[in-house]
Amino acid sequence: TAIEKKLVPKFEVFDNDTTRESWARDVYQMQSIVEQMMKVKHVAVPVLDGNLQSIRSSWTRIQILRLFLHHVIPPNIDPLLKKTVLAKIKTVWMTLKNPDMKTHATFKNVIQVLKIINVQAAKLHYTGGVNECIRCKEIPSKAVALPCGHVGCEDCLIEFIEQRGGERRCPGERCKSPKIPDDFEIKSTFDVNEAVKKHGEFRSTLNLFFMDLIDNFCFTSMEEPPEKKVLDALLEFITVKTLSGDSEKKSTKELSPFQEHGIDSSPVLRSFLLQLCLKCDKKLSLEHIEAFMAHKTSLFDCEDEVVEFSQLYINCVQDVNLQRIYNSDKDIETVLILRSIEILDENLDTGGITDFYIPSLDAFSNVRFALGQVAKVVSMYIENPDHIEQSRYMTQLITLANQFLGEGSHTAKEFLVREISMKYRADAVMEMKKYPCLVKLLPEELVKDETSIPDLFHISGKHYQVLKSQMIKGLIQNDFSEFKDHLENNPDQHQIVNVILLALYNCLYLQKEVEVTQEALSNFTNVIQEVSNRWHRFPKVQDLLNNILRSDIGAFDSNDNQSLRDMEIKKIAFFLRSNLSSTQAQNGLLEFFQELVFTPDNLLIKFLPTMPHDVTFEIITEMKKEITTYNLAPKFFLCPNNHVYTIGECTKPNGKGKCADCGTDIGGQSYDQLMQGNKLLEGEKDKTRTGYTEVVEGQTKEGTREMTPFEVSILQLLIHLGLLSASLDKLTGVSNLCQRPEQDIFNYLLGKINLGITAASKYVGKSQDEILFLVSSLAAEVSKWEGNKFDLLSHQSRVDWEREFVKKIKDFNNRLEPIRNDYDIAVETDDTSSLGALHTLLHGEVHYKTAHDRLWQVRFRVTADNLMEWLVSNNQANNAQTLIEFMKKIDTVEFLGNLPAILQLQKQLVEKFTGRIALSDVEGMSIRDFYSKVEDTNKEQFIQLSEVLLQTWNNLSDKVKGFGGIMAAELAKLDMFDRVLDPGNTSAAFLFPASHGKGLCSYALAMLLIDTHNSLVRSDLPPIHPYSAGPGHLATLTKSQVQTMLLAHTRYYLQKNGVTKEEYDIVSMDRRIKEKYVQGRPRLLDTELQRIQFLEDRSGFEQRLLSSRITQQDLSNNAQYQIETELNSLPDLCQLLESVYTAKDFLLEAGGQPDLSLAKFLGNLHLYNGDIPGSTNGGPFRHLQLAHVDSLLNFLLLVRAKRMIKNGQSPFEQVIPLAYRCSLPIALSETITDCLTSIPHAWLLPNLFSFIWTRLRTQPTGDSSGQPEWPLKDTLAPHVLQGEEHCDNIHADILVKHAIDFFQIVTKAAFDF
Repeated sequence: TAIEKKLVPKFEVFDNDTTRESWARDVYQMQSIVEQMMKVKHVAVPVLDGNLQSIRSSWTRIQILRLFLHHVIPPNIDPLLKKTVLAKIKTVWMTLKNPDMKTHATFKNVIQVLKIINVQAAKLHYTGGVNECIRCKEIPSKAVALPCGHVGCEDCLIEFIEQRGGERRCPGERCKSPKIPDDFEIKSTFDVNEAVKKHGEFRSTLNLFFMDLIDNFCFTSMEEPPEKKVLDALLEFITVKTLSGDSEKKSTKELSPFQEHGIDSSPVLRSFLLQLCLKCDKKLSLEHIEAFMAHKTSLFDCEDEVVEFSQLYINCVQDVNLQRIYNSDKDIETVLILRSIEILDENLDTGGITDFYIPSLDAFSNVRFALGQVAKVVSMYIENPDHIEQSRYMTQLITLANQFLGEGSHTAKEFLVREISMKYRADAVMEMKKYPCLVKLLPEELVKDETSIPDLFHISGKHYQVLKSQMIKGLIQNDFSEFKDHLENNPDQHQIVNVILLALYNCLYLQKEVEVTQEALSNFTNVIQEVSNRWHRFPKVQDLLNNILRSDIGAFDSNDNQSLRDMEIKKIAFFLRSNLSSTQAQNGLLEFFQELVFTPDNLLIKFLPTMPHDVTFEIITEMKKEITTYNLAPKFFLCPNNHVYTIGECTKPNGKGKCADCGTDIGGQSYDQLMQGNKLLEGEKDKTRTGYTEVVEGQTKEGTREMTPFEVSILQLLIHLGLLSASLDKLTGVSNLCQRPEQDIFNYLLGKINLGITAASKYVGKSQDEILFLVSSLAAEVSKWEGNKFDLLSHQSRVDWEREFVKKIKDFNNRLEPIRNDYDIAVETDDTSSLGALHTLLHGEVHYKTAHDRLWQVRFRVTADNLMEWLVSNNQANNAQTLIEFMKKIDTVEFLGNLPAILQLQKQLVEKFTGRIALSDVEGMSIRDFYSKVEDTNKEQFIQLSEVLLQTWNNLSDKVKGFGGIMAAELAKLDMFDRVLDPGNTSAAFLFPASHGKGLCSYALAMLLIDTHNSLVRSDLPPIHPYSAGPGHLATLTKSQVQTMLLAHTRYYLQKNGVTKEEYDIVSMDRRIKEKYVQGRPRLLDTELQRIQFLEDRSGFEQRLLSSRITQQDLSNNAQYQIETELNSLPDLCQLLESVYTAKDFLLEAGGQPDLSLAKFLGNLHLYNGDIPGSTNGGPFRHLQLAHVDSLLNFLLLVRAKRMIKNGQSPFEQVIPLAYRCSLPIALSETITDCLTSIPHAWLLPNLFSFIWTRLRTQPTGDSSGQPEWPLKDTLAPHVLQGEEHCDNIHADILVKHAIDFFQIVTKAAFDF
């Protein structure tokens, strides 16, 4: 074929990077053509069907080769490595002679070629080309090059030699020179490690190619799965392998087609292949796994390996099931709850897991999933019991959980506790004891345990631990000498002051183990007052110290009715205040927090961080930069309720619409005359408020300004905690700032903080306890945040402050792990409090009774929904810039794959209906009704394409509304954003891409998708036209694909405390997205998309009369009657109008004889002439000549207007300004009958219609100021050619602005419509 000839690779010139890239570009350019051909699934002619099969095969072969070049031989590859790989490129091509990767023969051959290439490349990096550890077959860790040429891990070699004893030798069973000299040191060297690293980078490109290959060519359709042997081979990649030197020892391995990728000592497991196999053919996968598990005794040395593989299988089953749920269009949260109810109900009478066979693992996977949902509901119950009790499904789930766990496994209850504590909040376990419906879910030892949770103040460091211990010891013994000595011998007064306040607060108000006597308290007070004289530089410390000693700390006092969470929040607020009290600096970020806590009144005039700003002003400023076709910037107006709207183009109000925000009437009641209550927005100002503005936590996906939602939530938590601590002595100031009554402030702030903790944890997929720890640690850091001064008196100063805060929090995240480790050590060694059963369960080593109990592992999963925030909060942003860019736009990017279908629909409509249908027709018709106008052969496809358009709109309408400047302003006037669109409730006009009306919506949607694609792609490939783009050309990354990619780059670590830890290869993910979507996709040409031209548009412009080229004459009355009688169908009439307009355009250019038959002329141009198929009489125009064209057009327009009025439509809706569409007063309407008795309607209607169509639609000439208010009789008279005297019989009070209504009333009266 021509395609094969053009794209057959010329390997002899592939060593030139430019030539290879040119070939790859040719492949991309042919892609859309081939994809169109590939859409044909069956051809009746066997020869053609065979040709299509050949094309499919050739194209697949070419695509796989392009993928290989893309991954394995990129530009600027090492010259020697390129030469080595290119030496095998023809082998790759020949191996793909049958490119069907679903067949085992092709699959096996491709794998073999990859192994050969890997070995050949290894010879460039290693002695003898051996590139894996000779013992474990893994990538060597701390590589050692043995004298024989083999390479091994330093630890593997030492372990092997020590276990074996005797003469030192290479672990390789077939090593030709195995002896290792005595003087040879088993030690890693820099050169060998560099070789390992260099070859590892190349091998990763082969791995990426392999993963893309099986994903795109092996599992392309689940209806046509790969052959069984292919699945068997894939499953063996992740199941078992023998260790060299230990012929009986075998273990699990990670995903790779290469022998050296196998064991990880952790051990590490991959799930990508198993996931694909389970999705493709679960029965076949299960048969293979069953056989594998049945032979476990011969495969494994111990049951650890069985547990690990079972855990991998369980995780994969859960992920597959979750993906199916998340990919559905249903209410996901409800589906998850209902599925959990079903699972627990099915397993009420079953015992625990007793074996490792697939049915048991499937059941266990389901139960673990259901208990995970129970944990989520329990945490929600603690936060809002009333909400859960009102939910029938959630209460049913809790009831079933009680039944299931009532007599169930103790380990299952422990799993539920770990799930609640580690994923949501540990304090929930203590709160569960207050509710009878929840306490039964706890293990008995936790029900009895009254031990308090660990002390957050340990974050402040070792001084706190020492002082707290000495303070409690002194209160017990009434001897504070040791405490006093410690204070006197410590020079760091700032830190000492801070931790004394914390320890004092803890000992006197929080701890319950030691009862403080009045004598001990009095002696302690004397000691404190004695040493506090040194703290004269910290007056705020003195004030806080006196409040504590006088028991005057207001709401910060503890009480038995408060929740553990509220007490923790109070502790953090106190922590923040004590830290700031002992700080003297007054600059940098610190200054804001000092004002927040000590002088909140000062902030009333300042722009507080995270508070919203006037986005409307920003948008208006940007939109004013746009210049319309009249070289004017748009003007902005206010509706009666002060919502902003804009008028572009000429900037004059000339139409009526509805406010997008409140629905009131907007626009003009006449040309350049605003409607009642509307006003021009002049001298608009930035309305950004100073002070505090309430923001709903967790409701934003976009963040604020340059801050991510997670960063916003953390900063808002610090602000609310600061205000909470300020309420100790500045309650009035806090009340004024928050605009809340003083008596409500404390509960209001507690509520905001609780909501903020929940929101922040959801953003990053971490537990609420981790958020509390993070915020507590930041509270301990605030006093160090000195630097440049930010007055916060301007919006820009606030932006600068926020940027500095983001830098601080990112830097802090880099140091968080050691802070956490120090805290854990302090908690473990705290001699003033005991660690209860909950702490032991969560942080101690878990002791399982059986191997099956080890499957109760808590999983921490990063999902596509929280990936971006996880990247930012875990300091991975620099490693994933491309990934983050995509995730920011993922809500739109997900639907890029629908763009070809949308453009195909729009192109079909433009080509079929331009000039042949009236906007007024489709505006009043639903999409479902419009289906009847589509030919039966195309109807099914048309319906599918329409549904794709509606689905995409329903998901992206909010994005479209804010896209495109002036276009966004025009869209805002439409009532398309307040409901879910479907074929029944949506006007057919929505389908037609247009510059006005509802069709602007679909046009703007397509432009949004194109703009999103182009904003992400940075490719050297030549740009293509949007209509040529197929899914393979677009950056169509979906959340499901991101989730699959996460699975492919995830490592599972089974930890000792019952937790499955997941690590993600973010760098590889980012590289893969960059190569595949950013560099591997062409841009779309920035060209105007086709838009429909309605009949009103076609006839809506002032056009040349044909009389300028050909002599014209009027239609006779008989001809008019005959034509109107024969034209029964409005669509036929519209089609005839289009034909006559097209003929007129041709005649204006080419000329013609006036006496030629119009019907025959239309036939010669292959235009519709209204003739019945098979007839040759010429249709309704059979008696007309080219001399009648001008008159015929005017007459057809009049007939169309009458037919539309009869159908209840207005022929002037889209084309005549609102100024001329005012209703006729009722009193004047009653004079119409008298008017028709004195004026023949056969004269009035044609002349009045001609006046409206020619005078009121075009730009007026001469002085037309106030024209709508002119008397119609006086304005019409100069327009008519004869019968001017009839104008005197039109009532003097009927004005030009009544012309449309007057015409419609006369038409209805004259023809009794």
